[in-house]
This record gives sequence, C-alpha cells and structure tokens, in this order.
Amino acid sequence: MVELQNSDGGFPCRGRKGNPSCLNDTCFWIGKLLRDPSEEARESLRKACEWVLSTQSEEGAFVEPKELVSVQELPLWVRPEKPTPDMPQLIAYLLQADYGDGEETKKAITHLLSYWQNPDGSFKKKYLIWGIIEILRRTGLPEGSKEVREAIKATRTYLRKECWNSPPDLFWCLGSLKSTEISKDHPLVKEVFQRLMTLRNKDGGWSNEDIKGKIQSQTDPLFTKAILDTLRDYGLI
Repeated sequence: MVELQNSDGGFPCRGRKGNPSCLNDTCFWIGKLLRDPSEEARESLRKACEWVLSTQSEEGAFVEPKELVSVQELPLWVRPEKPTPDMPQLIAYLLQADYGDGEETKKAITHLLSYWQNPDGSFKKKYLIWGIIEILRRTGLPEGSKEVREAIKATRTYLRKECWNSPPDLFWCLGSLKSTEISKDHPLVKEVFQRLMTLRNKDGGWSNEDIKGKIQSQTDPLFTKAILDTLRDYGLI
C-alpha cells in the first residue's frame, strides 16, 4: 500500500497510481495503516494524516481537492472542492493515530459536532453516524453519557432505516463500536451482530459493495474474513 501513496501523503483517487490524492481513498488506506505496526507503515500513516489535515477549510471541514475534476468516473460521493462525507471516520482515525491534541483535529471535531448535533442534544440520522459514537468515546466521554447515548440512539434509527440490508455498513458500524470498547453485550452491538448473521449468504460468507455502492450477489472472501476476524475479536462468535 505504501507504494501507492502519492508524494503529497494522500492516496490516489480510485486507487489508481497517477490520480490526484483523494480524502475518500486516503481514509480507506489510513484504516489499514493503523493496523500495521511496521515502521514503514507508521511513516506512511504520518504522511497520510498530515495530508488530511492540509485539506482543512477555515471552518474546520476536510475538503476534497479541486484537482479531482480531472479524474474520470468519479464516485458520486467524491466531490471536488466540497467537504468529504467521510469526515466522522477521518477524525476517528486521527484520534487513533494520536493527533487528538492538535489544533486542527480539535477544530475539526468542533465543526463536525456543530453540524451533526441538533439543538435538543440529539444527533442527525445520517451516513457514518456511528463515527460520532467513536469520536465521543475517544474524546473521553463514557458509554453512559448523554451524548454517547444520543449518538447510539441515532445510529440504531439510521441503520434500521438505511443500512439494514448492507453488510459493509453494518460491519463498519460494528468495528467502530468495538474500537471504542462498547460492550459486546450492549443492545446495539447485539442487534447489529444478529442482523449481520441474517444477511449471511448460503455459503456462509457475505457480499460486499462495488465502486458504485451496490451490494453484489456473490460472496467476497476477503470481506468475509474481515467480518469473521472482527466477530471473533469482539467475542461474538
């Protein structure tokens, strides 16, 4: 993966060498680098995180570079010169990578929460809401705090409405819950786990999504292994 990294520290859009760096792709690779303890991966992670921070707007959002307009067949969710929808996950990764004390990360958290949290203290029911749970926990809030409980409530509602048939989203949510030590006996963890098991294919595996976000019919072996590894680590199987 390090060989794919651009000289600016980001990773190329659509994973194609020569394409401009993209927050969406960089987010994906940061997730992998965080699990690699090698010295080479640590340096690559540092460069990737620094690049993410370099895209920050005055308001605090991370904005996709304008150079991406040159990329053919951009995914719908990659919008040049617009804030990335991956913001919750990127901030969670920055916190994992020990960038929590940086002014840029603090600014990004403030901006994100001001956008996601409603005046009554509830949270918007949108894509990556589970990332808000992870951010709140990584900034020190306990599982039983009002803010975390509200984020969990919004996550449950969103999953049931928008992602109930999406193994990738359910798996992503479960990974966030596990990474911040939400108990395996928590009702949301049990609910997501049970739904994932319901969506298992007849061959015992799970289907992933394609570049356009459509869930495929066939089992994806690597994706299935990732799910099983997480379920075992969480003590769910």
